[in-house]
Amino acid sequence: MALLAHSGCRGSCGLRAKEKRSELQHQHQRQQEQRRVRRGGVSCRGRAESGSDGQQQFKQQQFKQQQQQQQGRVRRRGVVEQLLDLQRSPSRDELLEIVSVELENWKENPQHATVVLSSLARQGLPHMAVQLLNLMLAGRVEANLFHCNVAISACEKECQWDLALSLLSRHALHEGAGRRSILRSMPDLRVTPNTKAGQWQDALSILSSMPSMRVISNQITYNAAISACAKGGQWHLALSLLSSMRVGRIVQDTISYGAAIAASEKGGQWSAALSLLRSMPDMRIIQNQISCNSVISACGKGEQWQLALSLLSSMPDTRVSPNEISFNAAISACDKAAQGQLARILLSSMPGQRAIPNEITYNAAISACAKGGQWHLALSFLSSMRDRRISQDAISYGAAISASE
Repeated sequence: MALLAHSGCRGSCGLRAKEKRSELQHQHQRQQEQRRVRRGGVSCRGRAESGSDGQQQFKQQQFKQQQQQQQGRVRRRGVVEQLLDLQRSPSRDELLEIVSVELENWKENPQHATVVLSSLARQGLPHMAVQLLNLMLAGRVEANLFHCNVAISACEKECQWDLALSLLSRHALHEGAGRRSILRSMPDLRVTPNTKAGQWQDALSILSSMPSMRVISNQITYNAAISACAKGGQWHLALSLLSSMRVGRIVQDTISYGAAIAASEKGGQWSAALSLLRSMPDMRIIQNQISCNSVISACGKGEQWQLALSLLSSMPDTRVSPNEISFNAAISACDKAAQGQLARILLSSMPGQRAIPNEITYNAAISACAKGGQWHLALSFLSSMRDRRISQDAISYGAAISASE
């Protein structure tokens, strides 16, 4: 009995000790968990405070950048306004006085110079733009392709192609965009009769010099050169350039053929113009009103009135709608051939084609009737002009009087 009692006491004591150890372990685990929670809370607060400081610094930097950009815009605007207050061709010293401070800034930010040059181009001040570009180069500011193209564009808008040529040769751009810009501008320049004859020569000179400058000629440069030859009355050179495009595997388009046809028309080459028009479908080039009208006009000038009328009637077959210019060219062909009745038929058919007769239309019709001795028809056209409120001029009355003689 004593042995049993001793054994039971020892078992109960071991159980209590085991429970106590388990309680101590749980207590230790709770303490560790509490410490981790406390550490985590401090860390989160630290990260939150750190993130807040970072965001604040970012916002401050962003605000500072915006202020600097705004100050730069105000400064550039002030420079442009001062430049615009000068006369159209200021001296170098006058320009330098205004932009001397900005030149240093442009060394680090060349795009700011582009903004000023673009403003001068928009205001039609090519000479000032070129002077400013020269000051940039003298001040060791990097003048890139954008700067030069802006200056060339200013010359183009004001039809100062000689200044553009000078700029191009002086800065010797290695890229082709500047040269193409000049070539593009040449055909539309409002030059005087004295310089017009040399215009096509300059276009060809640039075009021929492009290979030696490692600039590849393309569709734009060739089209501009062909158009320049057309305006200069050099139809044979225009056709030669068109042929060179095919040899050089440069894609010809409606503009290429339109310019060559216009050159043939101006040169009185109706056969060449007609041949070009007829070859367009084979080259997968779409005929348009401009090309058709030019050929009708060429045939009329060449006294090929039957061909002119045939071309006019066939325009809808090629999905080209004739307009008043088409009819005017055809009626002018009738005028040269003294075909008054045909002129009357064409004039009466214009409303059906949604073409509105104008002063040129009626004058050509009256002249055709006068040459054909149909004075009553000529007077009828003159009266119709008054009814339609189309202005009558000396040509209208002169043709009508001639018909009455």
